[in-house]
Amino acid sequence: NFDAGRRATQHLIDLGHTKIGIVGAEQMSVDASPVLAARIDGFNAALTAAGIEQRREYSLPGMLSVADGPRSIVALANLDEPPTALFYMSDETAIGAMGEARRHGISIPEDLSIVGFDDHDLSETMRLTTMRQPVRHLGALAAERMLEASVVGPLHETVPVDLILRGSTLRPR
Repeated sequence: NFDAGRRATQHLIDLGHTKIGIVGAEQMSVDASPVLAARIDGFNAALTAAGIEQRREYSLPGMLSVADGPRSIVALANLDEPPTALFYMSDETAIGAMGEARRHGISIPEDLSIVGFDDHDLSETMRLTTMRQPVRHLGALAAERMLEASVVGPLHETVPVDLILRGSTLRPR
């Protein structure tokens, strides 16, 4: 998750974005989830390595649902200097944001580039650039580990996560 967060952010940096925000993790969720914390750490590491300041107003909460996406767009639309790119911690939140952006006259990706996370079934239809994690493989792996009597406590496995380029990212204007 650290590497995936870093790679998603690096994609936006490589396109030329310097005003990049992150959306989709309430502090309570981050505190309870090392997965979300690792994604945020990867996001911050990419910005730091590129010498880009992480602006507090570009870090928006949400509980990873479709309903949280519109709230992020409304909050950003009111900023004097909004970000040109956003990394969403889930595709569902990103998809919710894409519809709200259109209602505010914000064109994706011309005005705002968006990267999601998970490669949700609707991501291809929405042309969402996203980080694809092998969800079925992770589920099978978890079931295997649960059935192994020798495994006690947390187990950390590294699985490949791919950046899937679609139509929601572009160089900033």
